[in-house]
Amino acid sequence: MKSAPGLLAGAAYLLLLASCTSPMRSAGVRASDTGLHTAFPGTPLSKGAQAAMEEAKSGDPEKIRALLPFFLTEDNERLVRFVTTLKGKAVPPLLDALEDSEPWKNELAAGLLGELRAKEAVPKLTAFLRSDRQRRYVAAWALGEIK
Repeated sequence: MKSAPGLLAGAAYLLLLASCTSPMRSAGVRASDTGLHTAFPGTPLSKGAQAAMEEAKSGDPEKIRALLPFFLTEDNERLVRFVTTLKGKAVPPLLDALEDSEPWKNELAAGLLGELRAKEAVPKLTAFLRSDRQRRYVAAWALGEIK
């Protein structure tokens, strides 16, 4: 019989594994499509992600939206930090992404708007929270960050 610490360590590992793979699975992306299973914090960004970040520095809304798919396969912490450096330039394309038909983009946009403390996002985040769409919990979190 396993000891309690051994069971807890096993449960923690399963939770970590599930949290690392769920964004790709929920978006319909297979690990074989991306060339890697998960990105762990500290993983170097791919050349594609680095190029997309350079292009997004221009503030072009399309270039900023082009970053979103990289959140499925890259180190999210680095990408979030980068998006927060864009400040107000990132808000309009993220507001548009709230209306996207793909739930993972809605969730990501809501979370990033919360990270940016974008007060102009409050009406759309409130509507998202009151809707019957998936992943509304992120809108609640984002509104709490914006206050």
